[in-house]
Amino acid sequence: MKVQTRRLPLALVAAVALIGAGAPMASADASDTGPSVPTGLFTSPSSGETCGASAPYTTIGNTDVALGGTFADPAGGGLDAHFKIWPTGFGNGTDVAEQTIPVSSGTVGTLMVHTSVITQLLADDGMTGTGTLSWTARTEHGSLASAWSAECHFVFDGVRPSVAPGVVSPQFPDGSGGWPANTGEARTPGTFTLSSGGVADVVSYRYSTDWAPAVQTVATTAGAPVDVTLTPPSAGPHTLSVYSVDAGGNRSDTFNYTFYANA
Repeated sequence: MKVQTRRLPLALVAAVALIGAGAPMASADASDTGPSVPTGLFTSPSSGETCGASAPYTTIGNTDVALGGTFADPAGGGLDAHFKIWPTGFGNGTDVAEQTIPVSSGTVGTLMVHTSVITQLLADDGMTGTGTLSWTARTEHGSLASAWSAECHFVFDGVRPSVAPGVVSPQFPDGSGGWPANTGEARTPGTFTLSSGGVADVVSYRYSTDWAPAVQTVATTAGAPVDVTLTPPSAGPHTLSVYSVDAGGNRSDTFNYTFYANA
């Protein structure tokens, strides 16, 4: 059965030629052996040193994804780089998207795939926002084409943490309703427990304070709570700002925890 595929809408992709002026036209002449299988395949953001050749695959967050590689023919000249991408385990119908872009032999060809294309491919196979993608490429020179490359893979996570982190501190309790009757003293360390609000794919918390605005990162596993120690430098109200980040780099809303320190 012939596989029905669709080309990526031109409005949603961009080809980047890294060497040479302008986009080369494909030459009618090719080598006796034909064009070479693409090498050095990669994605940006990165899907790892081996381009996701084997599981576990790298997770990429809710962003456009560039597919790329080096395309060549011993005869040189202008070539076409042909890319295909589909949800892993599927790829038998309209859930395959493909695009061909012009490149010069021996140079890198890059195709930018918009998030809307990726989410639609996943949706065609019943996945909302998150799923694993496979992609491959080949080199074309006139009527000749190389074999398809080995498949690359990445996990696309289009869903940001839905809940802002929580914060509790026994030494410096929540002061959103005013100065607590019992709270710690300035220049005294306190423990602040950061939690994910039940979001299981959170891998880190990022936080800053009104007296130290540089963002700090603390790792977690599966959204487990993490303790950090902070020392307010002065009496009065203070703010601890926290957001969480998932495996794809998607960030939650920021939670601002207000607390007070006694003199």
